[in-house]
Amino acid sequence: MEDILLEAKADPGTKNLSDKHYEAWMLLGIRIQKYKSHIVIFSPRGKMFPEEITKDEYRLFDLGWRIGVYKRVIQGYDERLENIKNRIPQLLAQNKKIDKKRLQRDNLMNKRREITNKLNQLL
Repeated sequence: MEDILLEAKADPGTKNLSDKHYEAWMLLGIRIQKYKSHIVIFSPRGKMFPEEITKDEYRLFDLGWRIGVYKRVIQGYDERLENIKNRIPQLLAQNKKIDKKRLQRDNLMNKRREITNKLNQLL
């Protein structure tokens, strides 16, 4: 994890969020934080406060900080797209308009495509 932290520090797109209690850097909502004894990676998951990523998600960072961030962001977009996909039939069944959900889906798909293109350039 120390090598991922060093990559995050060196990455020009990563913002330093450190204070006197910990060191922290963030890229695209993914934050890596170093405490005195350990290093943790957090992801927002669409909630008020970020949560530590799962053990499986830590494997996304095996190829480095930026690649891991891109993979986790794409994974988050996929989760949100799946939620929209599941919500549209419910709205149709209730005779509600789905234009807002379609617009959300299109925006997410465009963001996902941008990150995927950036990831492919690194791989």
